Amino acid sequence: MARSYTRRELGLTPYEVGLLEVLRDFDRVSEKPFERLVEVVRQAVVTDRIRLERVEEVAEQEWDLTTRHRWRRLRDRLGVPMAV
Repeated sequence: MARSYTRRELGLTPYEVGLLEVLRDFDRVSEKPFERLVEVVRQAVVTDRIRLERVEEVAEQEWDLTTRHRWRRLRDRLGVPMAV
């Protein structure tokens, strides 16, 4: 089963799925610095395209350690408190 399909089954929006994909493959898919991703995600949160609490739930269960690390880095830069 495709990973994006599984993520949609978890109730993620296409934007949230895309964010997780970018976090996983950031070095290969981005020509901009990580700080640009922070800006883009911040705007997507403001416009309700990305729900950080949903991304947190899925990102913390990711098998890929780099994805989890990048998620935590992004979350920290956005000023989002850690989930308990």
